[in-house]
Amino acid sequence: MIRESGLVNKIFTRDALHCSQQTTRTIIETQNDYLITVKRNQKHPNLHSVIRVKRKGWRDKKEWNETLYYISSKKLPAQLFAEKNQQHWGIENQVHWVKDVVFQEDNSRIKDCAVAEKFSLLTTLIMNLYRTCGFLSISQGQAWLGKHWQKMLLI
Repeated sequence: MIRESGLVNKIFTRDALHCSQQTTRTIIETQNDYLITVKRNQKHPNLHSVIRVKRKGWRDKKEWNETLYYISSKKLPAQLFAEKNQQHWGIENQVHWVKDVVFQEDNSRIKDCAVAEKFSLLTTLIMNLYRTCGFLSISQGQAWLGKHWQKMLLI
């Protein structure tokens, strides 16, 4: 997909799932760069930066702290890495997390790849429809729809 995209001089952000030598090699060969969460299988990437991110906050009234490490083929100011990281997590939190947790996509029993792809596309369409209606929370959108399903037909 990276080769077919035709993109050049872009920074691909990836989570640890995509941290493989083949992926990083492909990104570099296509004249792009990467920012990837570190995993033990990355022993010889085209490495120019190691980034440490300390995150902390509150979840369910409990304080949490974690430190994440990233590698990059690019040498950039810390502020730029922070922006790229926030963009990546914005997508992760607003799309992937919603598909995994709200729509239970990871627990799907669909075995046919073509059907799974269509179902994922339908889920994305539904998420965008809720967001177009002004809901940042998909769960709140679902609750609203349960009470106002006739209005959805007008949309």
